Amino acid sequence: MSSFKLIHRNLRGSAVVVGLLGLAGGAAQAQPSDNHSIVVVVRRSADTTQLSVEQVTRIFLGQNDTLPNGAFVTPVDAPESSALYQDFYTKVIGRTPAQIKAHRARQSFTGGGVPPRQAATLAQAFKQDSKESPVIFYIRKRDLEDQLHVVLDTGK
Repeated sequence: MSSFKLIHRNLRGSAVVVGLLGLAGGAAQAQPSDNHSIVVVVRRSADTTQLSVEQVTRIFLGQNDTLPNGAFVTPVDAPESSALYQDFYTKVIGRTPAQIKAHRARQSFTGGGVPPRQAATLAQAFKQDSKESPVIFYIRKRDLEDQLHVVLDTGK
């Protein structure tokens, strides 16, 4: 076999190996890191325990406004145009933003509820916080602060 054919065969084999390694590396990067997972939070001062995905879903869809301990809670959304909003409703609630918009339109039309207020930042969300009705909000895990109590960690 000529040296040219031998080199060509080795290069072609190397390209396949490099391509496979690249795919494996890309798959590892495609997995969300723990810091990109979403957590649902309340202030530490709010007396509450862990919530299930179903409980959080009912609160953010306006089907329930109380925590398991009986305290009222006020859900606050991130802005509709944000990736956080889209990720929360798609990955946690299991509905697309279009489905959420349709659900809220039906609620509004039938008088069945008011959609959550929107806040661009955690500070804005907690401005609406009160003892009678604590705010429940969602953030990226990397943005957690000491004053917050995680009631649902979607990364677990």
